[in-house]
Amino acid sequence: MDDVSMLIGKKPLDVVGFLQLNVHGHQNQVYFRPVYHFFMLATYAFFGNCPIGYNVFNIVLFYFACFSIYHLINALFKNFTLAFLTSILFCVHPINGVLVNQKICAGYSMLIITAALSLMKFMQAFEEVNNLPDFIASMRQAGRLNDLFLGGIYFGLALMCHEVAIMVPFLLICIFFILKNDNFLTALKKSSPALLLLYFYLIFRFHYFSLKHSVLDNISFFKMSFFQYFASYAKLVFWYISKLFVPDGIVLAWETYVLPQHALMWIMSFLLMIAVLLFLVVRYWKRNIVTFSLVWLFIGFGIVLLACLSRPALGFVIQPHWLSLSSIGFFLMSAAFLVTLSKYVNGQIWILIFILIVALYGGISRKYNDLWSSQKGYCRYWLTVSPSSFWPNFWLGHSYMVEGEYIKAKIHFNRNLTRGIHEEKIYGNLGIVEYELKNYDNSISYLKKAQVMSPNAAETYYYLGLNYVKKNQFEKAENYYLQAIKLDPYLLSSREELARLYESQERDREAHTVRQSIRAISMMKL
Repeated sequence: MDDVSMLIGKKPLDVVGFLQLNVHGHQNQVYFRPVYHFFMLATYAFFGNCPIGYNVFNIVLFYFACFSIYHLINALFKNFTLAFLTSILFCVHPINGVLVNQKICAGYSMLIITAALSLMKFMQAFEEVNNLPDFIASMRQAGRLNDLFLGGIYFGLALMCHEVAIMVPFLLICIFFILKNDNFLTALKKSSPALLLLYFYLIFRFHYFSLKHSVLDNISFFKMSFFQYFASYAKLVFWYISKLFVPDGIVLAWETYVLPQHALMWIMSFLLMIAVLLFLVVRYWKRNIVTFSLVWLFIGFGIVLLACLSRPALGFVIQPHWLSLSSIGFFLMSAAFLVTLSKYVNGQIWILIFILIVALYGGISRKYNDLWSSQKGYCRYWLTVSPSSFWPNFWLGHSYMVEGEYIKAKIHFNRNLTRGIHEEKIYGNLGIVEYELKNYDNSISYLKKAQVMSPNAAETYYYLGLNYVKKNQFEKAENYYLQAIKLDPYLLSSREELARLYESQERDREAHTVRQSIRAISMMKL
């Protein structure tokens, strides 16, 4: 269930392209995350296919993410207990387990680290210190510029980890307006450096990595009215909030679709929730920590408005890691409640309550960790929560195919085939399955469909060659092997089969030439 397959078999790797730094070649990308891809590349270089290495690295980076949350909350409120509780709750809650369990997710922890550093530096740049001597004041002015520069660098790195970092400038406005009691225009002015950077980032994204193509143009794909879209969005929000309070049924991605007859109910429920929260904020909470925590959380839901449209082929989905940064608001509010509770209950009882909460969250997180230990087990669990989701069906089918359980693999691939999603991959896998089942005509039929949809996939031509060998159509087999080699010179299996074909036909000179090329490529890979 990881994207390390993006690297395997691609040697020599186009590092510039993989890191998305070749801006003219990525206009149709769904996202722009070179820092995220750097961590994928670096961890693969170090750990290869060893899952333990990825998990240890992710745990270390996740620890630093929690540590950065502690420092951010402490900088905001100057309260050790509040900062400590917030970071601990963030750490043990299973909603953030993907940051450790999915081996390619180091970039998400880096997002939290860089976003927290950016917020702290921007805040530090506008700290007011009165009655300073002139020479110290001039040094402070130089330090202010340094803080703004570093804040911008960290913000840029956060954006290149994941697009959800666009919430940083809006969090800054809330910090200055709600916590620092600035008027709105002053808060806007202090946040203007971050807003300006965001403005240039969005121009860059629209020009080189089109948000219009990857998100906005997808709206028509869903074939739903505005009310259905709003209702489906509300259902995604309620799903995520429910998992914060009752962490059961958390999966890597959850898909939903609201039937027209149910749209009004979801819309009214969402509007009622917003109305109640606004009333409480205006009437009771005003500019306090609860208001700030809620705004922090709901800024993330604003990002989901667009994010849920980013991959229409996979359905109308929400992924918990999209909200890992904004979930800090929920854990801050929970920590504030615990701090308030400590004033009204006996100290030992309070410690017991805290230990029970941590133990509960930790125990549930351990259960999810166990699920992640097996791709098949996790996908089966995922399908109990989101039965129509494309990803668990695809990965489960792939697992069965690798293990030789081809009939089971066919069941899951065929489930996805009815959805019209990534059909070229499904047809390709069905072609492999039918080949292994010795149904060569069916295999060729599926592989040719995959070939039409994805004409540059070398593996498709390789398997077509295998099928024609079994059907004793050796000339066709040779042509397909040669096409596979032309498309991917580093796919050694095509060269191996071509050499065997030549040897079976006693074409020794040609077989010798192919064998030499295999040895040369093998040495190059070493």
